Formats: sequence, C-alpha cells, structure tokens
Amino acid sequence: MRVSVIGDSISTFEGYIPEGWNVFYTGENLAATGVEKVGDTWWMKVIEGMGGEFLANASWSGSCVEGVGYPAGESRTRTDALKKNGESPDAVLVFMGINDFGWGGTMNQMLGRGTATPYNIDLSKYPHVAPALAPADAAEKFGEAYSRMLANIVTDNPGVEVWCITVPVGRLAGAPGTCFTYPLRGNHFDRYNNAIRIAAGQWPGCHVADARALMLDYEAVDGTHPTKRGMDQIARMVLASMGKGEVPEDCDRSEQVCFRDDCIGCPYARGTAFGWNTVCELLFPERTYTCERGVQA
Repeated sequence: MRVSVIGDSISTFEGYIPEGWNVFYTGENLAATGVEKVGDTWWMKVIEGMGGEFLANASWSGSCVEGVGYPAGESRTRTDALKKNGESPDAVLVFMGINDFGWGGTMNQMLGRGTATPYNIDLSKYPHVAPALAPADAAEKFGEAYSRMLANIVTDNPGVEVWCITVPVGRLAGAPGTCFTYPLRGNHFDRYNNAIRIAAGQWPGCHVADARALMLDYEAVDGTHPTKRGMDQIARMVLASMGKGEVPEDCDRSEQVCFRDDCIGCPYARGTAFGWNTVCELLFPERTYTCERGVQA
C-alpha cells in the first residue's frame, strides 16, 4: 500500500517534502525536539503500522487548510503533491487544522502575516495588525475548505483510502498539568475537530481516525510541535483510532480547566496575536508571564 501524507509543520521533515516548501523539522529544531530521523515522525510510524510504503509528503509548515491559493491545504498544488513520479497513493493521511484554529480564519492569517499566507494575495492591501477574535463561523468555514481539499484528493486518486485525523491536544513538555488554550479566538478547539468529522462523511473512501476522541495529550516542545515522545504518542493514538493498535497508556488525560469565551488579552495566555501560541499558564506554579511570541504549526 502506497501512503501519502498532507499536513502542516507537525508532519514536515527535512528531505521528505517538496523542495522549497516550508519545513519545521530541520536544523536546530531536530535537536530541540529529539525528532532527529524520519523514523521518529508520527506519520512514518503510522505508515509502518499500516503495513504501508511511504510515497509522498505534501506538508507545509504554517499552512491552513482554508485559503484562496497555494500553499493552503485546499489548493491544487498541495493535493497534487500527494503523487510521486505519476504514481497515485493507495491511502492518504490527512492531519491538518491546528493553524486554522490558531489563526481563526484567512483574514486573521493575512493581518498577522502568517508564514503560509497564500502567495496570490497582495498583502500591501491589508494592514499588519494583531488579529483578535475569529469570525463566529470560522470553524464552519474551515470545514467547508476541508471538504474541498478532500474533493481534490478523492477525485484525483480514484479508489484512494483517506484517513482524516482529528487533532489531539498538545501539552508543553514538563508542564505540571493541562495547558491548552481551548477557546483561543472564540471558536472552541473541538468545533474544528467536529468540522473534520462532518467533512469526512461527505466523500467516498474517507474515514475518520478520531485521535481527539481519545481525550489524551501529546508531549510538545512548545505546546504544539511534538517531541520525539509526542510523535510516538500521536502515532499510537492514530493507529488505535484506525483499529490497528492499542490506546497509549503513557499520555496525560486532556481536560479543560478554564472556560473563558476566548483567550484574547488573558495574562495566562502565552500568545494570541502575532505568532499565536496554544499554551495557557493558568495552572503553572509561580508562573511568570513571558510575553513570548508564539509559534505556528
């Protein structure tokens, strides 16, 4: 079984995505995360667990699914890259959504000058300002874009098996407890996962690997990007959700402890503006608000 991958930074690895595409797992990030070889990635572990053979990786660091052009996940350039040397995949792993949640829509991505803002947009026409709340229908718009991405995949690769992976929650490595910003820009994180479930049900051959439904956190170096251990945790969540493995027992349980409507301006949120961050420091003992710029997946 030839398996391809489409995702964001969490699914990138140097030398395994198209040349010139934005990659997170390269250089100093390899040592920082401990993800030092491709066999450490969640997707290579899942492909091996499926008994498959890697074909292509169409991931782009920082990319949203929604967007009016490349490198948005719904763009043809992205889904075309699931093929290699004219060969189509037998299966595709889709793992996207954290950047759509983090930015809260394409307008916010443009205002905040996201690194994967579609290239065909003239940013000079938009002010460079810190984006705040997302539109009320941001999660639904994400779901519509996700469905368009799936349409590209299934129509271009007849008979393909598509696994739409819901996005689990990252936990900052060493954090004393849960630290995820569930209501970040006003659209709860799980609205995005529900949009993935709905979109997957609209196209033949598409299945949901409901990793989020396990309600487990994975370890992340910055709250978003998995460490080597986090990669292994994600892989086992995905395989368990596909019915190909056991639910991992070394993950912390996901729980929401703050129920604000959003995290904008909250002193416990590490970043909600330029370069958003998904870390909440509410439960951190002797917390010092760092005002650090956040990260994009």
